[in-house]
Amino acid sequence: MRVDGRGEPGEDALADMFLRLACGMRRTPFRHAISTLSRLPSHQVVGLGVVLYLLPSTVSPIFRHPRQKMLVFLSRILYGIHFCETNTGTVPDPVAQNLARGTRKKPIHKPGVTNMRKSKLLAKLRDGRPARICGLGHFIPAYIRMAANAGYDCIWLDGEHRCFTDREIQSMLAYFHLFDIDCMFRPPTKEKTRLYRYLEDGATGLMIPHVSTPEKARMLVDAVKFPPVGDRGQDAAGLDADFYMSGGETYVDDANRETFLVVQIETPLAMENLDAIVTVQGVDGLFIGPGDLGLRIDRMNPGFTLDEAIRRVAAVAGERGLAWGCPAASPDHVKELYDMGARLIAHGSEFFALTQMLEACSRDLDRAYGSVD
Repeated sequence: MRVDGRGEPGEDALADMFLRLACGMRRTPFRHAISTLSRLPSHQVVGLGVVLYLLPSTVSPIFRHPRQKMLVFLSRILYGIHFCETNTGTVPDPVAQNLARGTRKKPIHKPGVTNMRKSKLLAKLRDGRPARICGLGHFIPAYIRMAANAGYDCIWLDGEHRCFTDREIQSMLAYFHLFDIDCMFRPPTKEKTRLYRYLEDGATGLMIPHVSTPEKARMLVDAVKFPPVGDRGQDAAGLDADFYMSGGETYVDDANRETFLVVQIETPLAMENLDAIVTVQGVDGLFIGPGDLGLRIDRMNPGFTLDEAIRRVAAVAGERGLAWGCPAASPDHVKELYDMGARLIAHGSEFFALTQMLEACSRDLDRAYGSVD
């Protein structure tokens, strides 16, 4: 390795390191390579990481490890370098020594115990308190941070009426975990494997539309709950299980305890079957869809009004000790539902926030410009 007069890597250090790694020189331990990386500028480490990722895994024995592990390893190095450069302007020798020795951060979990994120929504419900829920229907990662900062416990992410790709959902769920806020995802499907894959990808709970029979509720429980409650398939290697980095002996129990299933009451048939639906073990909550239920009441004339349907849901859920809720458009409506026993009240969304903001700003422009424009 060529060095300058101070014993530091010279201008050709990156080229040297690449050659050693690519050629797989067995006389150069990998930890020595990492020590050298720790003294390189951050932008060079990034460049090396990109090159290593693009290289075929058959180039050298050094690439026997999965590429994702290589990237994670390099990203940790880069983070340490960035932290030190930001706070001290240099990378101190102890950092380089720790990196050279391959020192790993000690796990914060107990051996064999899944380090699963705890649901804020469920914690509130178990204490008899209302969960703070808002809605989101577009790919806006910043909104997740804003909602968490505003004190919300959960975001209702709508995939029924809005279009998301699977990769967009996975990306957004990572933000939910980063900012420690629940995601109640309303999926565009009832397919079993896709439903529990959303949970594996990090969703805290699922809200399923148009659940009108106890048979459908039972089918959903089978899809998203592990035995003996349901029949969910086990992987224990997704974001929900820390990608298998935290053990897994308690994963099944943790998942059943810290994820939830909410079914939507949106049809007159669901109202007929309400008493049977609430008895299905594994259903954690009811959520009234006033738009669809109101539409069907108006068109089908089942003999009751929307207000009467809401009050019946409140009564039946209350007798069963089951959480229930509904969207609320105003503070007065929130208070009314809360006084009826609702604890799953959704209030606020990016759609109406943007609409109201633009309308208010347009009025500001009217006052500023007058009739000029």
